[in-house]
Amino acid sequence: MPQTSRNRTLVTRRRRAAQDRVAARLYKGLAKAKKTKPRERLFEWRVSLIKGRPAKLIGYAHAPDAKAAEDIVAEEHKIPNTLRDRLVRSAKN
Repeated sequence: MPQTSRNRTLVTRRRRAAQDRVAARLYKGLAKAKKTKPRERLFEWRVSLIKGRPAKLIGYAHAPDAKAAEDIVAEEHKIPNTLRDRLVRSAKN
């Protein structure tokens, strides 16, 4: 029995549908974006001690805010509480 154009169209549609199902299974994982945990953004802060001109660079710290950066550098370099009010911090870009 020779194939008619209707039979060929039906076969082609079934073949394409099967190919689409296979492709959907293969690319299923690529369609979704990966979920990431929210994290706290840390900035790099430059902390200096005012003793004269120019101010003396003490160090850099990664912290969420300026006060935390000042505390981190003061503890690392053992700066006494009497000099902590002379610390200056600025965001490094």
